Amino acid sequence: IVWGDFELLETVEEVISFYRTYGEERWLVVTNFSDKVQPFSADVSVEQVMIENMPTDVTALADYSLAPWQAFVVKVSQ
Repeated sequence: IVWGDFELLETVEEVISFYRTYGEERWLVVTNFSDKVQPFSADVSVEQVMIENMPTDVTALADYSLAPWQAFVVKVSQ
């Protein structure tokens, strides 16, 4: 996920999230940099979980609650 277009998403202060688009591929990167549960919402269809640091259900991201220190990258539909 080094190359491609970068789109930073607006989130709460403790969360960093962005899209990376390269060719026909689009990924969503989400990271909670705090020791508290944080809100996150994205209106996307998750196609595949690429990597995650804890086993959770990241298939529906509308009104999602990020666990403390949770991070993942998912492939999404464009």
